[in-house]
Amino acid sequence: MVLVYIASQVPGLLLVLNKKNVFCSPATNGDIKFFERGGNIYRVAINYKDNRGYAYFNESTGKIEFSPKSPLGFFERLLGIYFLWGYWLLNERVHTYRFGWNKLCDKDKIIPTSATLVEQRVLEGKILASRKEDVSVMRFVWIYPIYADKIEIQGNFKISILFNVTIEIVKPLEIISLLKGDWYFPLSDEIVGRVTDYVRDIDIDDFRALDKTDDGCDFVKKVKNHIYLDGRVKITNVAYVGFDYNDNPPEVIAAFMERERLEKIQAAKLLETQTIQKQKLEAATSQIEVEKKIAESQEIINAKELKTARMKADAEAYEIEQKARALMVNPSSAVIERARLLSEGMKEHKGTLVLGNTVGTFGMNEGEGNSASEITTSPPPPRESRRR
Repeated sequence: MVLVYIASQVPGLLLVLNKKNVFCSPATNGDIKFFERGGNIYRVAINYKDNRGYAYFNESTGKIEFSPKSPLGFFERLLGIYFLWGYWLLNERVHTYRFGWNKLCDKDKIIPTSATLVEQRVLEGKILASRKEDVSVMRFVWIYPIYADKIEIQGNFKISILFNVTIEIVKPLEIISLLKGDWYFPLSDEIVGRVTDYVRDIDIDDFRALDKTDDGCDFVKKVKNHIYLDGRVKITNVAYVGFDYNDNPPEVIAAFMERERLEKIQAAKLLETQTIQKQKLEAATSQIEVEKKIAESQEIINAKELKTARMKADAEAYEIEQKARALMVNPSSAVIERARLLSEGMKEHKGTLVLGNTVGTFGMNEGEGNSASEITTSPPPPRESRRR
């Protein structure tokens, strides 16, 4: 029973030790960890995979590179933990360092008391919390806010710009050994400096009209296409959030707000005009489609009627052909058929009608002519011979 109880407590004990980095440490996806023995880092471990493959630390180049094979051991992959086998004997530990960064937080939520709050008016209800803490992991890929506060553009006009950057760690061991892990604020200062240089020579109208969202625009390229911290990190994406102009004199702000109001009215009118034009175009297109469908339906009806007429004509032609064949096979029936035709088709004809060798005489009134049964056949009178 005692052994069973001890065995049942092992998973919970491992969980506690794992969280405290004692004997083992979680191999969380996307984290870089530094393992040390006697205060010296001997291993840089990373658990990360994307379309490039498995990330691993190349000791010869000092960079994070990619391979089709995972760098983790079998039990590390199976259990999702790193083992510190020499925790007591070799003094193995997970390296910790001091890291500072900014984070956008909701104003109405609890923010750590250790954080320094930085007001920003670009996003309503948000505040920048500047923090510094002892950490034991380094995020391989992470999104961080960059806030360029009160930078000056043409006309002594001041603006504050907020955008997010996606950072990818390139040389993690150099960041720890040379920068002591504190890389975010130096990087932020470099980025803000580049943005300040870029917007210094443009006015507020040019800045507002400037494309700042497309990946290929000048603003994004100015921020993204640069070697930061001697290539120890790189920016993979820039997402512009917005800007604020409330640090200018009141009269400047009032004039700017009035201009914004007029621009919004013009934009609304333009949108209304475009909407009406779109509706008209859709209505015209719909009418064309209706007429097209009507024409297609009429074509189908005409085709059906033509097919029916052809079938009827074919049937009548077939019937005539069958009658003609019957008359050719039985000559006596031909005489009867002629009589029927004379009786039905020439009832109001007065005179003599010759059908082949058959002669019939008819009158206008009853009794003046012969009935069909009284028709006699006689050779027609001889024609007078003509001399040439």
